[in-house]
Amino acid sequence: MDTQLQLNKIIQDFENYKIAIDAHSIVAVTDTRGVITHVNEKFCAISQFSYDELIGSTHKIINSGYHPRNFFTDIWKVIANGKIWNGEICNRTKYGELYWVDTTIVPLKNTKGKLQNYISIRTDITKLKKSEDHAHYMAFHDELTGLPNRRYMQEKMQQLIASSYKHDTNSAIIILNLDNFKYINDTFGHDHGDKILKIVAQRLLRCVPEPNSIIRLGGDEFLVILTDLSPEQDQALDTVMKIAEEINTAINTPFYLKKQKIQTSTSSGIFIFQKSEVPENRLLKYADIALYNAKINGKNCICIFDPVMEQSILANTILMTDLHTALARDEFELYYQRIVNADQCIIGYEALLRWRHPEKGLILPDHFINEIEKSGMIHKVGKKVLTMACQQLQRWSHHPERKKWSISVNISVEQFRQSNFDEMILQLINEYNIHPQLLCLELTESMSYKDMQNSIAKMKKLIAQGLSFSMDDFGTGYSSLNYLRLLPLSQLKIDRTFVEHINQNPRDIAIVKTIITLANILNLNVVAEGVETEEQFQLLKENRCTAFQGYYFGHPEAMNT
Repeated sequence: MDTQLQLNKIIQDFENYKIAIDAHSIVAVTDTRGVITHVNEKFCAISQFSYDELIGSTHKIINSGYHPRNFFTDIWKVIANGKIWNGEICNRTKYGELYWVDTTIVPLKNTKGKLQNYISIRTDITKLKKSEDHAHYMAFHDELTGLPNRRYMQEKMQQLIASSYKHDTNSAIIILNLDNFKYINDTFGHDHGDKILKIVAQRLLRCVPEPNSIIRLGGDEFLVILTDLSPEQDQALDTVMKIAEEINTAINTPFYLKKQKIQTSTSSGIFIFQKSEVPENRLLKYADIALYNAKINGKNCICIFDPVMEQSILANTILMTDLHTALARDEFELYYQRIVNADQCIIGYEALLRWRHPEKGLILPDHFINEIEKSGMIHKVGKKVLTMACQQLQRWSHHPERKKWSISVNISVEQFRQSNFDEMILQLINEYNIHPQLLCLELTESMSYKDMQNSIAKMKKLIAQGLSFSMDDFGTGYSSLNYLRLLPLSQLKIDRTFVEHINQNPRDIAIVKTIITLANILNLNVVAEGVETEEQFQLLKENRCTAFQGYYFGHPEAMNT
């Protein structure tokens, strides 16, 4: 092949390469000053400038302003030294739209090795960048509400801590969640629940000055971050409380979904700090502790963190650990307080739970029963109590003078709601071969029966097997008469608060008379609790009370036989 043929082939190959590059890439050629000397059609198409508008101009014509000035200075330093530069550049079209290109700039030299011009070869990556931006947005924002999410919070909290050092101002965080939101989901469905969360997010945005300071932590829990508050603690607190109260008012406003009125409220925990050395996880913890206290104080309220709260939480944690240990080590015991008739003969006992702590000694249930119920341990502890009561009835069955004694056992509402509660009771009765008539289950009148029909059905099933039900603390709740009307009871226990001053307070004796009269009409037995004196005993007998319980007849005692 002669030289001319070789040259022609090279030229043809070059033309083919040029066609391929032009078809795929955005191409521009500039001189050493950066003046554009050539662009291909793709450059014109993406920039929306004509060929004539671009030739003779510099790349400043498509500068977006996105990059800092030193970005392009650094590029020129590289290519001016004859090196290739590659990177991503954001440009702007003639009509103001941004676009991204993956760019390679190649310095071209003449035969003498002197820089002659530069060729830029670009690929449109705008869709990719938008996808990346969307992915980044989704990674840091909640899909349902559009609010920043927990991952975003981590960065925000770090900024908050840094700001607390830099500025002589107070900062605050508010953790809040909706009260009884599970009930809304269960009653109206999760679709309605999601719609409410969206509305809540919108209401929060109207209450908080900085939109990016509202974060959805998850579920119905939100976080509000407030910065640049007054350096004065009292003024900062006033500002935070006003915002928190505004939030409460906003959330308390009814929600209307498909003409359905839905009412809820919110509980809030606040932690205020200045130049805090408290780590990020502690900031959240303190606000969360305050929220916990708002919940236990009746919900629909605002609580500010106090160090005493943390001590209380720690004490509760230790208590729960000890309670689990107590259950495992069989440290729970039953004490029994006698129930007598008008002749002071024993007719039965009430089983009373006690905790024999290895270090603290005997602990009454007032100090631990609430924690047992809140933790869910009540199911195991309740079964343990019933088991011990059945065991005691079994032991008494072998004694002629004791085999007719009954045992009354207090039943927690959570325990009673167990789906298998009735089966568990019947299983224990069969296991220990006791007479069901001797086991009386005491329900508190202050119980809230959410599913009355199921409760009644469960009671009737057990009554059919011989068990009986008593209403404890009668007269102290708000639904006394309604319970009497609906529930298949056999006994009422007059609360000790009415017995305590029965000799001095005419209203108390009037209430007791009324309860006894009502019980007689309904064919219910009556037990008066808290009898401590002869005078109380005689006055109750005079008013036709037939069963009695209290210190006058005996203190609770342990039984081994």
